[in-house]
Amino acid sequence: MRLKYFLFVCILPCLASNCNQTPIYPITPAIVFLDINPKSVRSPKDSIVIKFSFTDGDGNLGFAASENVNDVLYKILRNNATSVNFAARLPLIAPIGNKKSLEGEISLQFSSFGLVAPNIQGDSIAYQITIMDRDSTLSNTITTPKIWVYK
Repeated sequence: MRLKYFLFVCILPCLASNCNQTPIYPITPAIVFLDINPKSVRSPKDSIVIKFSFTDGDGNLGFAASENVNDVLYKILRNNATSVNFAARLPLIAPIGNKKSLEGEISLQFSSFGLVAPNIQGDSIAYQITIMDRDSTLSNTITTPKIWVYK
């Protein structure tokens, strides 16, 4: 009986202290695809929203508005195997308090303008997305499922 009580008293503080620790992530940013909506869009009227989660161990994502740096690199993959490269920006994402690691979700909104060539009625497209931190370290690349774009 005393042994059980002793183990409970010794283990409980150890477990409680682990609950308040900041997660440790690699310093290379990592992203995971979560969602793309809608699954079909009318060009040029509709917008496309892509949602993904991210982690960054050294907490250096995004740039100040005064810095002219694109840190979201994306490619639009068309059904006919051609692709177009683009870039966008993340806002400065600062760690809270003395936490250095970052984790969260990002939703990017894209215009559907120009996604369908003038001579066709519709096409299926997918996006490939990579983010870059302030040390120019690139994350992994995610690829969305295909969506249908029509006129």
